[in-house]
Amino acid sequence: MEEQIKVRLLKRGTELLSKPYEKVPFTKQDDADELFNDLSNYPHAFVLGCLMNRRMPAEKAWMVSYNFKLRLGTFEFADLQKLSLEDVESFMMNPTPLHRYSKDMTKVFYSAIQRISLEYSGDASAIWSSTPSSAAIVRRFLKFHGGGAENSYNGSKYSCSGVQDSCKR
Repeated sequence: MEEQIKVRLLKRGTELLSKPYEKVPFTKQDDADELFNDLSNYPHAFVLGCLMNRRMPAEKAWMVSYNFKLRLGTFEFADLQKLSLEDVESFMMNPTPLHRYSKDMTKVFYSAIQRISLEYSGDASAIWSSTPSSAAIVRRFLKFHGGGAENSYNGSKYSCSGVQDSCKR
């Protein structure tokens, strides 16, 4: 029985991984979903989206980073790196809070930018681009402040499915 389950899971996984990439509807808003699915230009948007996905409906949590982009006017990583913790807090809180727990999530957002800058040389795609195992990606997401089991698993799942041959099967 256990062997049959393994065979079925491997077959299904192979089927899914052999399909062409399809845009993931994180928010059900096209402009926002374009940002999160553009892993070539905005891998940090995807990572920040994963980390914001806490304590509120997923579609709303993913919108935090997109709405932050609208408030800042850009989501280029170089521009995010220039922001202080106070700047991030101001964008997260004004004119209305972007997250149900904006104070806490301000620290998560800011520290993620710092980790991506220092540990991944400003390129969040380095979390998954060296063909690590899915478990390695989960461990990398867990190192982020606020990186819990669920958003770490989702980070691994979507980054592996969104980047052709980016993860060991």
